[in-house]
Amino acid sequence: MFSDENLGGTIVAITTIPFILILGVLIFSMLRSSRRAKASYSWPTTTGQILVSNVHSRRSSSSNGTHHTVYEPKIQFEYTADGKRYQSKQLSYSVVAGTSAESWAQGIVDRYPQGSSVQVYYNSSKPSEAVLEHAGTGGSLALVFILGAVEVLLLVLLVLALTGHFA
Repeated sequence: MFSDENLGGTIVAITTIPFILILGVLIFSMLRSSRRAKASYSWPTTTGQILVSNVHSRRSSSSNGTHHTVYEPKIQFEYTADGKRYQSKQLSYSVVAGTSAESWAQGIVDRYPQGSSVQVYYNSSKPSEAVLEHAGTGGSLALVFILGAVEVLLLVLLVLALTGHFA
């Protein structure tokens, strides 16, 4: 598989494998999120109350050592389903949890002020699972296709590398 005669292929394989794995996990996560969001459209609703609503910020550093602030909306709500009280922090099934745009997080917090009544969508077969919004992937289906195409190209590159085409 890896040999001195195929050093170029070995280098290509070693550099593409992590990207293939990361993209695979991202695509899987986005598809799972989209499937769960779609399922939530058929869930029953109940009235809930916002217990916590604020913007949380944290410092994050990138691989090149630069620092930036990530802003996340922190929403916690309470609701009753099947005669039992539940609490959840699951706003939606969006993959996007935070961003460097504070206004995005603040916009979500502004939609759900603490103490306000909200409509809650809950899973009737698992009432502890609930969301306030049906949102899914945090991106379009086109993004999943683009990432899928990149994944296929990386896999082709890996196969070519392993079969000695970069010797």
